[in-house]
Amino acid sequence: KSEQTSISSNPNKEKEEKDATETRRRSGSIWDAIESPVSPEQPRLPYNDNDDDGEYDDHHYYDEAAAETAQLDTASWGTTKNTTSTTPTTSAATTPQSSASVLDINDWVDGLLPPLEEEEEDPLSGMETPTSTSRSRTDDPHKNDQQSAAVQEEEPTTMVPPVVEERMTMASPPVEEPTAALTEPPQADANKAKSSPSAPLPKATAGGAFPEQEPEKPNAYDLSIDELDRQMKFVVEAVYQQNKGKEFNLNSPKQVALAVFGDSTMSTAKDNLDAVATGNRMAKLVLEHRQLASLLKRKKKQQDLEQKGTLAKSATKVVRTTPEKVATALESVNGTRNDEIETDALLLVDASALIFRSYHAGIAMHRSDGTPTGALHGVCSTLNKLIVYPQLADGQFDANGNPKKMPRVVLVFDSKEKKTFRQELYPDYKANRPPMPIDLAPQFDLVRHLASTLGMVQIEAPGYEADDVIATLANWASNSDNRTQDGMMMDTNILSGDKDLWQLVTDSGRVPSVHMIDPKTSERITHDQVLEKWGVSPSKLGDALALAGDSADNIPGVPSIGPKTAAKLIHKYGSLDAILENTEQEKGKVRKVLEENEDQARLSRELVELRRDVPLEDCLIRTPSTESYNDASAVPLGDEIRVTDFAEFMELIRMKPIDKDRVLSFYQYNGFRQLQATFKKNWGDAPAKSKPRKKKSTSSKKEPVTVPKPEDYADVPF
Repeated sequence: KSEQTSISSNPNKEKEEKDATETRRRSGSIWDAIESPVSPEQPRLPYNDNDDDGEYDDHHYYDEAAAETAQLDTASWGTTKNTTSTTPTTSAATTPQSSASVLDINDWVDGLLPPLEEEEEDPLSGMETPTSTSRSRTDDPHKNDQQSAAVQEEEPTTMVPPVVEERMTMASPPVEEPTAALTEPPQADANKAKSSPSAPLPKATAGGAFPEQEPEKPNAYDLSIDELDRQMKFVVEAVYQQNKGKEFNLNSPKQVALAVFGDSTMSTAKDNLDAVATGNRMAKLVLEHRQLASLLKRKKKQQDLEQKGTLAKSATKVVRTTPEKVATALESVNGTRNDEIETDALLLVDASALIFRSYHAGIAMHRSDGTPTGALHGVCSTLNKLIVYPQLADGQFDANGNPKKMPRVVLVFDSKEKKTFRQELYPDYKANRPPMPIDLAPQFDLVRHLASTLGMVQIEAPGYEADDVIATLANWASNSDNRTQDGMMMDTNILSGDKDLWQLVTDSGRVPSVHMIDPKTSERITHDQVLEKWGVSPSKLGDALALAGDSADNIPGVPSIGPKTAAKLIHKYGSLDAILENTEQEKGKVRKVLEENEDQARLSRELVELRRDVPLEDCLIRTPSTESYNDASAVPLGDEIRVTDFAEFMELIRMKPIDKDRVLSFYQYNGFRQLQATFKKNWGDAPAKSKPRKKKSTSSKKEPVTVPKPEDYADVPF
């Protein structure tokens, strides 16, 4: 009481005390709880004012955040946590200096820590505070009270003992239960997830942030569709929790930009998100969501193709997709079901279209000398998936060691001449396309080197596009009167994504047949797929394209007529010529645009029509070289020959046996290490064993340090 009177009589001292207290409050550590706001639902922390000076006694103040994390019961804060003391708590009015009514900082730390074992020594015992007052606890409750009272009579200390801070840091709060939305994390094995309890998920903090350390995730490419779906839900929930529980459309670029950058005008392209993903968890989650969504879509597409039976696992195989009723009808007429007719397979690769697609779909890659190889890498991957690896799986030799007949494969290129007959008919044909990228032009010759390395024939016709050469070869092979030298008919597979070539697809039940294979999805495009996509049969697709036009090739078509209107007109009249001859039967705008653009429609029909009579003697054919070489940069491209007979040409285009050393040398020269490893695996080579690492010496001996002497620097001129 006398001390309080002296403080009141000295205003300067009172101000100094308040300034010192304010400084302590803002100094960090556990005193930050003083300034933290308390919500109305949350009870205020108790404090102790033993000297009645209107100020908090700092050494009895508690950290609200740490107490909440440790889940301390605020109702029991008036009692001591020390289990060694058996003295009941008493009122502060009866014993104003008793420590039982105040939670001492040692008791508070002891409440956070697990109980110590008997043989361990309490690191707080015998330690002195900065004021040299012993803070050790004894078994005598009276001594404990006296020590606490003595500490309370002293000036408040401005620091926490180091050991106390260490024990406070070591204190681990109990693990919180996961939220209801995240009770089931994704598991790599669904059966394992059912049999074993899942680990609790990290829960978002008050600010919406997650712990930096996350559980190890399985490889997404190895997960099934159900497991990917669960992983997607988990990521979506994590995104919403990171956004403070607010949901938004993850497919909307503006909403994603607002959540990631706080600005809806920012670009959410992959490069921008990658740039900030290290320090921005929302950007990292959005990238993971996009990757899972793309992979899930691809796997579902592949599953649908497998169920429909249109998934092409090998482009050199004959696959019949004739409905049962058509097969039965053929059997009644010919005496043989069409799936029992033995044919051979012909694969025509639209090399030019494949190079362009690989360039735009892949990533920029360069060889050690700077030569671009991104498109080449994509072509290698496609040919390996659909031709090389299936051929290696079937084996190149029979049981007696004799080489098997290799499949017929030919790579078709566009003419090197800039102008074709279509540019002569319509100068604006493909005029809307940008010039070829400067880093794509040199990769055409690299693909020609690849064809020679894999033992494939190349062909091109001056003045014609690759589509016309493909149409000519497919038309000859699909004629049942044309046979190979073995007397067999040929089913044709065309590896291309060009919709113009869909005109060549044959009707269901026809033998020999012509099918398309999409290099991106490996989907086998048949008569039913064309009918579903365009609403017309493949034989009428040219008329539909002439009416609707084609913006990719700058084919004008008829204005205001799209694919659906074109399909309705073709179903009604049968062909483009019949439509143009009966325009008076139409009404309104359709009749007007047909009459005004009749010549344009006929011109468009000539442009989309595939030439099926390209002279074979005009084609430039390049056979693969069989010469050995040591450097892939000098791959012999083979000889350029001329052939006039289709039957002879069909025997000429059989692949040569795959040479392992040639292929690996080509991949190594172009820096395709991953393709090298995959090719070796499909060839059957065991993976190379890594050399065992030398164990580091555990000896505590250190090498002596040589101290340089002045004479060691006698030759240094500075």
